[in-house]
Amino acid sequence: MPARSDIDPIDLKAVLPLLILIDVVPDPRRYVYRLVGTHEVEIRGFDPTGKAVSEAYYGESTDVTTGYLDQIVRTRQPLLYRGTYQTLRTRTQREDVLFLPLSQDGETVNMIMVLGHIEWLKDERPI
Repeated sequence: MPARSDIDPIDLKAVLPLLILIDVVPDPRRYVYRLVGTHEVEIRGFDPTGKAVSEAYYGESTDVTTGYLDQIVRTRQPLLYRGTYQTLRTRTQREDVLFLPLSQDGETVNMIMVLGHIEWLKDERPI
């Protein structure tokens, strides 16, 4: 597994607005947003940087979101999620999300890089 220091943000310039870095922390929060790209902040309507994923997730549920992160930490393998779901009462989306484990020591996942692509399928206004 690469370390965060192995990745040069200049090489990722085109996708930085879509990029998320999540710290794996040894406390009850488990996962904390370290960096959230500007496009991701815009979609959410707020910046979750510094917040626990469990309190500021963007997905189907806290359990589903942390389940994917738990899998990355446990397997130390990349994961591609593809799905269609309703994130808000008025929006349906299809999303491809790539989760990449990062490690300071090459053994333990201490950070997860997330890159997502969203396609809105339906955007309805409540009556």
